[in-house]
Amino acid sequence: MAVKFNVFDAKTVLIKLGVSQEQVDWLTKHHVKVSLTSSDLMLAIPSEDFSETTEEFHTHIGLNVMVALKNGSISAAQTATLQSQLQGTISHIQEKHGAYLANLPEPPEGWKNPITHQGTLGKLPQLQKTPLTYADAKKQAEGGASGAFKINSGIPPMQAASKVTPGWQSFDLDKIKTADLVKLRDATLMYQPVHGSSAGSRYFMVAGNSSIRVAARYKGGTLSIRLEGPGLSDHKKKIEAIGFSKLSKSEQYASVHLDVGGDLLLANKTLGAFLVGLGVSLETPIPDLALIA
Repeated sequence: MAVKFNVFDAKTVLIKLGVSQEQVDWLTKHHVKVSLTSSDLMLAIPSEDFSETTEEFHTHIGLNVMVALKNGSISAAQTATLQSQLQGTISHIQEKHGAYLANLPEPPEGWKNPITHQGTLGKLPQLQKTPLTYADAKKQAEGGASGAFKINSGIPPMQAASKVTPGWQSFDLDKIKTADLVKLRDATLMYQPVHGSSAGSRYFMVAGNSSIRVAARYKGGTLSIRLEGPGLSDHKKKIEAIGFSKLSKSEQYASVHLDVGGDLLLANKTLGAFLVGLGVSLETPIPDLALIA
């Protein structure tokens, strides 16, 4: 059960995560209901009489991210990922429900939309962050300048892309549990379902570049990480150095399985540590295991 989290109001969260003022104003004008809980931010389409919602769109945020947002410690990568997801979802709503919303009557007296109740933190300057790749994060940590990557906010996060683009598109998140599996080395989308070693084993691609792909599975308190790709043998020493004890003889894949005690935050940190420790320049944004758990 979701618990209401009242440190921020919905509009504050949208603004602090970099959603454009134009889109926020559009939501307000068209009475799209915005609700915030400890687990997600929901955008809901009201019925004609405003007594119920006809469709809901959920963006997972999580309590840990909310706390980081409150404390000002949220990372640039987290901000950019959520900004892209929220802006993409709003664009999707505009395309799908724009005409319907434009013809809605004025809501009845007493109807309140949480988005119109702005808190003090919402008046702070809007964050201007862009996604960081692992290569850029490493440069930034070493004191070097990081590059800027544009967010393709016009594509909903639920919508699959036909090809890889800078920043890597996301697989259709509504289908990741049921879609056909592909070989990890052939995956082209973030969170795309891929084969493991056993029949029916379902992993999800979480990182990669042109020569290597990384997949993860978080199940039953265990984090499993798998590597494949034509350049795998080129990185054999690095792979073995960070703990991948299972490197196939044919060097077609490497895998490791870690007990993280059912702690999703620890699982995310562990995956991040492995990806950074791999020492390979990856082109993908920082993944979130909550999307595949």
